[in-house]
Parts: sequence; structure tokens; C-alpha cells
Amino acid sequence: MAVLTDTPSNTYCRAPGSTQGHAIMENVIEHLAAASATDPLALREANMVDDPTLKEVLARLKDSSQFELRKRHVEDFNRRNLWRKRGIALVPLKYPHNQFGTRYTVNIAVYHDDGSVAVAHGGIEMGQGMNTKVAQVVAKELGLSMDMIRIKPTDNVSNPNATGTFGSMGSEGNVAAAIRACADLREKMKPVREEGEGLAWMELVKRCYSRGIDLTGHHQGHSIVDGLANYVIMAATVTEVEIDVLTGMHQIRRCDFIEDTGLPTSPLVDVGQIEGGLVMALGMWTSEQVPTFKKPPNPRFGMTLPTANSWTTQPGSTRCLLQWTSRQTFDWSCSTVGRTRGWCLAARQLVSAAYWEVCPS
Repeated sequence: MAVLTDTPSNTYCRAPGSTQGHAIMENVIEHLAAASATDPLALREANMVDDPTLKEVLARLKDSSQFELRKRHVEDFNRRNLWRKRGIALVPLKYPHNQFGTRYTVNIAVYHDDGSVAVAHGGIEMGQGMNTKVAQVVAKELGLSMDMIRIKPTDNVSNPNATGTFGSMGSEGNVAAAIRACADLREKMKPVREEGEGLAWMELVKRCYSRGIDLTGHHQGHSIVDGLANYVIMAATVTEVEIDVLTGMHQIRRCDFIEDTGLPTSPLVDVGQIEGGLVMALGMWTSEQVPTFKKPPNPRFGMTLPTANSWTTQPGSTRCLLQWTSRQTFDWSCSTVGRTRGWCLAARQLVSAAYWEVCPS
């Protein structure tokens, strides 16, 4: 029997599947560094892609975050404190952004009486600032102020075949389609515009209307047909964490983050996206409940999750596989595409330091 309630479902809302993939590879790097007595960052730098942008991002972050100095401070703090430990980690990120045939239609309509512009695009605004970006681009392309632009709700008449809003595709795809829809509108208005130089927008609109010119612009954006290029995003983060080893209480003391965003459409919106993604991921790894067996099926493990891989993921399932291993503290199989891997690795360092002081044998 199915029962409909007002309780929202709880499951992944970002990076399903890829989170586990990142976790596995970061954990592999950490184990290799521990086994070879190598600094984890040095091991990453020796094996990462030879990309000048990524190298610049790492160099700038090391300098701006004072990473080496703070790492020495962390080591000194851990030597002087038994029950409180700190960890710090610098983790690079390479995110390939692939255009895979997304479709977003943008329709633009101009009202002849006041010159206002209504825009309907194919994305879903969910707080990521898509409406703001589309409005800004339309205002720029038509030479208008933002207060002349109105974003209308998406429906299946104006956008019957739109791609879902996901994968960092929505804002970019709709902005690209909006630019082309504006070009379509300008082309229709071109004969009237060429009759008189410097026509004000309202005068141009009224003349077009009086001559029966269609005051609409339309474009079905298709990333492949429109030739939108694939590209790679480079970023890095430094996270410093402190934990009380008796209670498990932790504090994120500081987080430094650099991302190469290229030429952003709306810088303030993009900064908000980065900050929001960071806070959301930190909440996922530090605040959400992790269900465990009270009596582990395998007595060798101190803690085991009932769903232990990405194929059997259910609400509230695998995020951090915490298990005791020989001469190690925990296996931290947890990550969130770039932005909180630093938290996990920093935490691993400090928990490891605490464990060997409390349980040296």
C-alpha cells in the first residue's frame, strides 16, 4: 500500500554516483601517500595532469591560504594537545564540463505599448540564479535596463522538449539560447532601425509595431548544433578542521577556495553558487545521519553501513565508509565533487593523529 504524505523524500540532490567515484580515488591517493610516507599533496602534484591553469590555481591558493605555515601550526598543535586535534588538507579539482546535446528554447516577446520584454526559457530556477543571468544577457543584447525585462514561468507550450536542468547545463544553455533569440528579434527589427540612427527603444518598438513586424524572438538552443564548446574547470580548496576526540565535536576553522570560472555571466551569482555548494556539501558530510548496524555482520569492522555501494544507494545511505583497518585509523571513503574532499582528508589526518596518541599499540 502506498501512502502520500507531506514529508519530503530524502535522497541525493547533487552528484549521485560521481560522489563515490571521487571518494574511491581520493582514498586511493591517501593510502598510497601513507604507505610510501609521502606528503599527500606532493603525491597529487607529482601525478596530476600537466595543466598550466591548475598549477596556477594551486600556487595561488598555497600562497593566499598560507598553507605551508598553517600546516606547521597544525603539526605543532597536535603535538601539544592530546584530546583536541587539527587537520589541514589541500585538494585540487579538475571538472570536465561536457556539452552532450542539451536543448533549451528561449522565446522573447516585446509589448508595443511600453516596450517591456517578456522572456520564457527552458530551465528551472531553483535558486542558482538562472533567471538573473538570462535577464542580464537579454538586457545587454537589446541595450536595455534590467527593469525592462521580465522572466516568465516555464511551461510545456513554450518549451515542450526542454532538457532537464542538471549537470551545470541549465544556466549556460539558456543564456546561449537567449543570445541567439535576441539576435532573431534584432534581425526582424533591423529594417526599421536602419531608417533612423539612434532610435530610442520605445520609438523603435512603436514603428515596428505599426508596420506589422513580429516583435518576438525565438531560438531552440542545442549545444551541439550551436557549437557550444566543452571545457575544463580547475579549482582547489584548503580546509582546516579541529575535532574533540572524546566527543566527536568538530569545527571547520577555515576554508579557502579558488575556482577558475572563466568570464562569468554574473560574478555575484557565481560566487553565491560556489559558497552555497560548499555549505551544502559540508552539511551532507558533517550533519546528516549515517545509519549503521548496531552489531556489525563482520566483527573485524567497528562500523558498517547497511547499504555499502552506489548501486544499492537508498535514502540516507552510503556516504562515509568508516572501518577499522590494520595500522590505520579509518578508511574515509567520502567526497563531494571537489568542494569538500578537503574536509574529509583534513579530518582523516587529525583523527589518525588522535588515534595513535590514545592507542599507540
